[in-house]
Amino acid sequence: MKLASMLISALAAVASAAPAATGSLEKRGRMDLGEFNNFDFANEKLQYFDAINKLDLEAFAKLSAFKKLDISDFKRVFVRDELDINALLQLQVVAVVSQLADVGLFDDFDVAVIKIKTLDLGLLSDIGRFDIDSLIDDSRVPLLKDAIRENGRKNGRKDNDKSDERFKDIFSDDKSDERFKDVFSDDKSDER
Repeated sequence: MKLASMLISALAAVASAAPAATGSLEKRGRMDLGEFNNFDFANEKLQYFDAINKLDLEAFAKLSAFKKLDISDFKRVFVRDELDINALLQLQVVAVVSQLADVGLFDDFDVAVIKIKTLDLGLLSDIGRFDIDSLIDDSRVPLLKDAIRENGRKNGRKDNDKSDERFKDIFSDDKSDERFKDVFSDDKSDER
């Protein structure tokens, strides 16, 4: 019984020390979606990972737009057409943060004070640039493309459609965005 009490006390201390969200949620303002390749991966293998894992990149974008999370360190994973260990590490962080945001873990926290980064490989940073693409058999590329196309259709995107509208409303200055009204309203009557 003592262990359970200590664990609950420790969790209560962490929860009370965490920065609380202040005020209402408002959009961060305009963001150049081109800097993030409209949150589409330039690399085909990363697009495949997005397809099979069904990443919720909209939740990731909302953290930046509404919660002011600094995601600038993750531009490279979207715009580089390379698959290396660094890209996989960044993709993993984006996937985990997106999943946590999707379930509402960051709803009551001021995430603007958090600096999310990938693992620093330090003196071994050269291994981060190892080209994983060289290990993938070219005969599998058509299968990867099929999975990417299928995922695009499920998400309402057309093949090679770079004018993805999913994120434009999130980062626009228009305050009449009704799509996220329920998610980001100050009304606490609809508790989850």
